[in-house]
Amino acid sequence: MNSSNVNNKEDDTEKNKPIIEKDIIPTQKKHGVFKQILAFIGSKGCKNMIKASLAYWLAFLLVFIHPFEHHFQRTNTLNNLILTCIVAHPGISVGAFLQGGIDLLMGVLFGGAWYALLNGGLGSSKAAMIVFVCCLFKVLSVVYLVVEYFDQIQLKETLIAFLLGLALSLVINLLLWPDSAEFELRRQLIRSLDNINTFNNLNIKSYLLTIAPSEKEHRDDLAHSIRADVQTLSTLLRTADSEISYSEFSLKEYTGFVAQIKRLQQYLLAVHGNIVAHEEAMKESEKFQGEFLGVLRSPLNNLNAGCSLVITSMKHKLDPDKKAQTVDMEAGIKAFVDIRSSLPLDLTIESSDGLLQTTLTILQEEQYIILRNLFNLELDCYQEPIPSAIENDNNINNDPENFGEGNSRDSISAVHYSVEAFNETNESKRADFLVDFFMFGIKEFVEELLQLRHSINNSSNSGTGERTKSIRIHFHSYLSDFLITNSTSSPPAGMSESKQSFRLRLSKFLQFFISPLSIFALKGALLLCLVLIPLLIGGEPKKFFVKWNLQSIAIPLLVTLSPVQGASFIAFIYSILGTFLGSVFGYVSLITWGTSPPYGLSFFTALFALPVCYVATNTPYVVGSLIARITFSSVILASYLNRDNPAFDKPFTRGYKSLAVTGMIIAAVFFVQVFIYPNYARRVLRHQLCELLENFRFYYEKVSQITSLVMDKKTKEEEVKALSQECYEREIILQTKLLSLHQLLLFAAAEPRLSGPFQTKIYEQIFHHIQVMLDRISWARTSIGTRPFCNKVIDDFYLPMLDARKEVVRTFRILLYVYANTMKSKLPLPNALPSAVEARHNWVQKMLEVTKKLQISGRLRDGNSNNEYLRYYALTLAMRGNAIYIDQMRECLKELFGLSEGLGI
Repeated sequence: MNSSNVNNKEDDTEKNKPIIEKDIIPTQKKHGVFKQILAFIGSKGCKNMIKASLAYWLAFLLVFIHPFEHHFQRTNTLNNLILTCIVAHPGISVGAFLQGGIDLLMGVLFGGAWYALLNGGLGSSKAAMIVFVCCLFKVLSVVYLVVEYFDQIQLKETLIAFLLGLALSLVINLLLWPDSAEFELRRQLIRSLDNINTFNNLNIKSYLLTIAPSEKEHRDDLAHSIRADVQTLSTLLRTADSEISYSEFSLKEYTGFVAQIKRLQQYLLAVHGNIVAHEEAMKESEKFQGEFLGVLRSPLNNLNAGCSLVITSMKHKLDPDKKAQTVDMEAGIKAFVDIRSSLPLDLTIESSDGLLQTTLTILQEEQYIILRNLFNLELDCYQEPIPSAIENDNNINNDPENFGEGNSRDSISAVHYSVEAFNETNESKRADFLVDFFMFGIKEFVEELLQLRHSINNSSNSGTGERTKSIRIHFHSYLSDFLITNSTSSPPAGMSESKQSFRLRLSKFLQFFISPLSIFALKGALLLCLVLIPLLIGGEPKKFFVKWNLQSIAIPLLVTLSPVQGASFIAFIYSILGTFLGSVFGYVSLITWGTSPPYGLSFFTALFALPVCYVATNTPYVVGSLIARITFSSVILASYLNRDNPAFDKPFTRGYKSLAVTGMIIAAVFFVQVFIYPNYARRVLRHQLCELLENFRFYYEKVSQITSLVMDKKTKEEEVKALSQECYEREIILQTKLLSLHQLLLFAAAEPRLSGPFQTKIYEQIFHHIQVMLDRISWARTSIGTRPFCNKVIDDFYLPMLDARKEVVRTFRILLYVYANTMKSKLPLPNALPSAVEARHNWVQKMLEVTKKLQISGRLRDGNSNNEYLRYYALTLAMRGNAIYIDQMRECLKELFGLSEGLGI
């Protein structure tokens, strides 16, 4: 009895023991993995994987059906059916599929026509075949050289197999979870708006010092995602131009939406860059935490909530699934009521637009007072005491609407430049001015946001009535670029192409044939010719060609060959892994089941298709998946179609031959890439970086030209707007080119160098400096505005400091020119280059002298003029803020190319 009680107590004790965390963690992990699997099953990535796998599997099923197989007299052409389903790739949007499908169809028809012309019209001329082998339809010519007569049945059945594969892929793409490119573009616009909303919220939290460490990491990750959105949106615009859609928005309107979103993203990235540079200083500044946080915490939070309301309304309009935004809209209505109740009672607000504008006005009214105080404080912190001439603060106009019309988001950077130039050790004051100019810069962000909302949520294009859906037929993507008049392809205004002489045109024409792209094409043609040499020789080499199935080498060969050497080296790894995976799985399938009946092979094909198609649709390793599917199909299909031939290779033999053929491909590509006009990725990287610096210099000159125009009262505002639009277009081009250089950097790092590892970190620093300078000059451009300055600013500030400003601009242009040529020539830098920081310091000292005179004379007492002074103050600070980064680039180039011992500039 006692023993039983003891046992019961022990059982109760075990039951009452607290659950140890080690026992919980595995269960939590299992639940987490299970949730991730369930989330993936309903995702777009899973649907694309199923579509690609189904096309691949159904192509095999058609081959396995005996009546279908017997319709083909040349059964070896059936491999083209599977090949087309692999290349066409139905697991993408309709627009992207149509783009690739039409290109594939044109290639098949063109190749078939050449085959009929050369093989049928020129008889058994092997010289004609050597010419013909330069085209991509080389596989058909292999049959001609093997059988030595023009096989019309081979041509017909090859074309039929290609067309059947294309039709099968098209049916699956259109009928199974059709994914319109326009819907994908809308979803990406929604994701971009979500990122903008979250990024803006986290930036404001950073200024309010309420951001958590996890949120800080998320904020920095969003910066990279937002930069990548630029390329993603541009790609989706091109694919949406390839399909017929039924929508209330035209492609022209979508292009406008994308342009406006890019402007919003650019503003937020500019804010983020300043946050990262001054986050610690903001935490240490007592003035920042006292005056700024105490006064502007509530207006900032209201402004943030107002921006979220406007973005939510745009998402609701763009989302094809209206139910997805219902919860957000209900929460938005509640937030609208809460914010309106916190505002003064005498304000009448009926819409989210009005709410956002009201919160912005209240924020600016509070911030303008801080701006004036900080501006006066800034003047008092220089080396020499400056007597204050502003005795009555009431003389300054507090109307924020009159503050420097054209003052922009980019004014945020003015603080950093100001204190960095004047007192570079005073980090706390730097943070104060940073926040100050951020608040005035947010005005342009709000205006751009409201303009985007009006573009998306307004009624019809005419402004009356509801938007109606209509059929939109797009065709521009199917035409060659020279047939389309496109503003993006033409040179910007003011940069019209000059007339070219015949000698110059002839020189460019000849230069084209020795360009890297032409050499790449010649290398591909050379490799295809080398593949057919055994057939041209005849005898034992010809038997070797047939026995080792070298006709299947064409596509893997062209996939492995790349324009730059580093990309080919990376493709070698994908080719080896893909071939090994396809060969081994094909061998296991044939050994496990055999070739007849084909039910087991169908199962193994489906089992193989799902993971490799997942890799193709959800990872960047598309090349490896492509090679694996081609290898698997060549092993399985060849064994199945020759199942009645006892002399045909065994599965193991077929598998190791595939690996051997891959080795031949790698050896051939390695030879032409290393020994025949090698095109190094690091060389292409340097040349493109040189071109980027040259374009950046032109862009900087255009921004300086805008500054000169707004300092002339005779300048028309339309002229400034046109030049500003040209600068914005150049910004987008520069941002896109800068993003593309990161992939080249990856290829360059993969190339072996005798002098040591590639200097990846140094190039990353150069990219960073260029990105920061591009952002900050963009801020300067938008700080300028389009309205000319008043005569007082021109007489009091611009003309007295003109020589110092010219020195800064001249130094910046010289350095960019020298850097670009050094990058291209690999020559050492001159040892006595001018210093941009020194030129900036001279400009600052001149501005201090001018400001002191203005305070002593009392000219700063006029409120309206003071607003214009502050506008010019922000402009000059923004324009000279790149000095430290352009000088830091010099140190990077010194590490790359060294310093010359001769005289400098």
